Amino acid sequence: MGIGDWGLGIGDWAQSPIPNPQSPIPNPQNIIIFFVFLNIIIKKLIINLKINKSIYSKMIQGSTKPKTKKDKNYKKFHVDFNAAVSNNLVSLEAAIKYLSSNIKVNGVKNKLGESVKVSSLTQRDTQKNIILVQADNTMKFSKRYIKYLVKKFLKRENISLYLRVISNASNSYVVKLFNRNAE
Repeated sequence: MGIGDWGLGIGDWAQSPIPNPQSPIPNPQNIIIFFVFLNIIIKKLIINLKINKSIYSKMIQGSTKPKTKKDKNYKKFHVDFNAAVSNNLVSLEAAIKYLSSNIKVNGVKNKLGESVKVSSLTQRDTQKNIILVQADNTMKFSKRYIKYLVKKFLKRENISLYLRVISNASNSYVVKLFNRNAE
């Protein structure tokens, strides 16, 4: 009894051109056809990868161009010190210095960076004593915090009894004289 009689397919190749269908070993002709098709598929994949690589490299090269820096959007808040400055109660420069040194950015005082700007606003025809506070839109910054700091400044200057901080618009405050005799 030979190996071919057991149905393993080894001896069947030499005996007949038709292989045993129950054989676990495939027909060598089918293996050759399989590898030919596999070779064709691999060549097509390589060609497609080269094409895609050139497309992707162009896309990558296009994205490495320097991007234009967009201007930051700022929330703008105004504090009008006109009444206090005209009566020589407060110096506008002192108020600007106090606000810029006491505004907290990420929990740290006196480090405003590019996220917060404090400056005086002057108009061409009339000099108005207005402080402009600009805060970056990405950070959490409220109008009420500015009122808190202005009131703290007035308290430090010992004139909080004579001046009040009143809101006159959605993004501005006015520091007005407080008349105690009227009440």
